Amino acid sequence: MADDPLALLSQDWPYAGNPGSPVSAAAIRAAAVDDQTYARALVARLASLTTAHSFQLGQLVRWKRGLRHMSNPASGRPAIVAEVLSEPLVNTFVTPDSPYFGEILDLRVGIINDEGVFYLYLVPSSRFEPYTV
Repeated sequence: MADDPLALLSQDWPYAGNPGSPVSAAAIRAAAVDDQTYARALVARLASLTTAHSFQLGQLVRWKRGLRHMSNPASGRPAIVAEVLSEPLVNTFVTPDSPYFGEILDLRVGIINDEGVFYLYLVPSSRFEPYTV
């Protein structure tokens, strides 16, 4: 990964405490990624974010690479579609200076936590893709 600065920008960072705060934010800054590489990463992320998928109840999904911004579901792990909202919610549960503010929440996905409990999360479908076994 050290030979490819774009790979550093592509990885899903672990989260601790506050889901919006990457543990290794300093590592990203220290990578000294040049502006051209960073610009390519921005274009790639936007292309991925705007690539839509049609999801169905019971379908397995996962975060798109580089678009995970919540601690759950875990990176690379599947979640199951529990509901596709017919009327999406606009996230106004946070302050306007939050990156989550105004995000379209249109998918409810389920995971099983470490204790075996099934949890549901409301997420933006634009950040998910089908999971293949």
